[in-house]
Amino acid sequence: MSRQPARWGRRGASMLMVLCLGAVLLALCASLLTAAAQLSAPAGQLLAGEQARQLALTFSRQLDAELCEVPDSPLAQFLTGTFLGEGYADDTPYRFTAGSPQDPYGALTVTLQRSPAATAAAVWSPADGLSAGELTARMDEFQAAAADGADYRIAVTVTASWAGAEFSYTQWYLRRGEFPVLYTLEGAVYRRQPGTLRFYRADRTETEGEPDLVLSDDGPEVRGEITARYDPAGPRAGSRYENLVERGSRP
Repeated sequence: MSRQPARWGRRGASMLMVLCLGAVLLALCASLLTAAAQLSAPAGQLLAGEQARQLALTFSRQLDAELCEVPDSPLAQFLTGTFLGEGYADDTPYRFTAGSPQDPYGALTVTLQRSPAATAAAVWSPADGLSAGELTARMDEFQAAAADGADYRIAVTVTASWAGAEFSYTQWYLRRGEFPVLYTLEGAVYRRQPGTLRFYRADRTETEGEPDLVLSDDGPEVRGEITARYDPAGPRAGSRYENLVERGSRP
């Protein structure tokens, strides 16, 4: 079921303006109005389908350029500053619509859906039987990957509806950046000094000085799993978005 947070009181066009879609809509309006005059069945149905397809593809390309080529574009800022925040749920589609299928230029719907990237977390269990050196190597490998990590996979679907025809086009993105890593041991959250098993409470700003916890082969036994994850506060120095795959479909 799709959802729309209550704080977005403005619907449709206002949301698409936030996503910077308005410019493309205006650019296409004139050509679509011209084509409308040529509609007649059954050729008109084919033309309507083609117009819906072109409209969806053009919007998708515009969004892709905004997201991948302009790091501080309004769309990138919306995703980073709002959509990937706490006010939106994972694996839930959120739809934002402008216009109506009865309008001369049709209706456009942008559907956003996010899901955690599989590489954004790792778990080690005492049952793994890792030595201190092996565990350190695994954690160092995870932290090294976090230097150019991906925490979310985002699907962006543009659906164009026009004169009874509809076409949807989906593109998938990874949000990438340099992520700090947090470790959870026995319910407490820590940061780790690289190359060691010296852990510091997450509210400490530096991983220096006397650690709050040290693991070793002869040290205290950890009961339960150790979980590593990317800091949910996001990347250190901003985000960037990487296009994964493209797929077109007619509902």
